[in-house]
Amino acid sequence: MSGSGLDATVVVATYNRRDHVATCVRCLLEQDYPHDRYEVVVVDDGSTDGTDERIAQLASTGPVGYLRQAECRGQGSARNLGIRAARGAIVIFVDSDAFAPPWFVGEHVTTHASAPGRIVDGPAINVGGADLLVRPRFDMLRVRSLAFLDLFGASFVTVNASCARGDLEAVGGFDETFGAHYGWEDVELGARLQERGLGRIRNRRAYVLHHRAAGSLVQAGRKEEECGANAVRFYRKHPTAQVLKSIHAGRLGHDRLLARLGLPPDRVERICLDGGRGGWRRRLLSRAYLVQQYARGLRRGMRECEISLPR
Repeated sequence: MSGSGLDATVVVATYNRRDHVATCVRCLLEQDYPHDRYEVVVVDDGSTDGTDERIAQLASTGPVGYLRQAECRGQGSARNLGIRAARGAIVIFVDSDAFAPPWFVGEHVTTHASAPGRIVDGPAINVGGADLLVRPRFDMLRVRSLAFLDLFGASFVTVNASCARGDLEAVGGFDETFGAHYGWEDVELGARLQERGLGRIRNRRAYVLHHRAAGSLVQAGRKEEECGANAVRFYRKHPTAQVLKSIHAGRLGHDRLLARLGLPPDRVERICLDGGRGGWRRRLLSRAYLVQQYARGLRRGMRECEISLPR
């Protein structure tokens, strides 16, 4: 790979995650891979929280480039900007709330060297706690065990995935029509890469810690609705039975069933948000609420895309 400039470019797209992206980049600068053989490109998708100042501090300590979009245009747009700026033979995508162990870049590079023409991905182990922003614990038994047992997962989820820069350019990168909404733009790109003939390798040593900060039920519901709407856009581009199954179109039926049981979306939302129930009932209703929000997004996506999902 050395004939193409650098071996790898790690692209990190971020939006208003100053503390998270700082830890993410710090971990990428602490790699045991030669620092003159890879680079980190941070693409700021219009952040307003001082991300630029934090990255400027880190850029003086290692191979970090910083690009900024004036307004939030979505992760696909930000990552495409990173691809265009990349000098590495392979491009590794890492979410800005994901923290990589020191051997991470080396694992991606050596896997591509041994099996070129592939998508390489690795586990993303969900973790929490403010202390992880200061001192990520990559050696915890729980983390290593979950990574070892992680055999599946969707192909090309950009919390932790890589492929040759030439292949990304050949298929046109991310589809920016998914916009700034959450979900599916990375998996859709993976589908085009596989149509191009790329196989997939899962390297379970190339794992990351995915920091999942606690959020409100309303925030989670908003993401589910956005994900549902983007799922329809994914299906419109790839109208196959496999994609239909992967986008969980069956949640439309679950939503109708809940309504027949006397739990229409507005009532479930009201019960969940008033905080009047606890324990397993609240957890069950919260799950129902998220299913309904996803179904709401599916319906919105069908209206916007002017298609119907098969039943």
